[in-house]
Amino acid sequence: MAAGGWTYATLAHEVEIDPKSVERWVNLGRTPRRATALQAAKALGEDVHALWPALRQARPARAISPELVALYEQRADIPVSTFTHLMA
Repeated sequence: MAAGGWTYATLAHEVEIDPKSVERWVNLGRTPRRATALQAAKALGEDVHALWPALRQARPARAISPELVALYEQRADIPVSTFTHLMA
């Protein structure tokens, strides 16, 4: 940040957050939310994963309801018989 002439306040203003948050990223090693990290990396002209490697990790899978029997990515993936049964 210092090499690019950035201060906590200028980066915070650019990303529209509190300067204390930027200070925590730098001094305490905190990781910002993904959307905020992307904005900050864009402003700094850096790769978001170079700044915060923890964001490279896959997101945890969400809990799936026990009522869910099958999951199809697209409507066209549903077998025709299942689709007609649902619409009947």
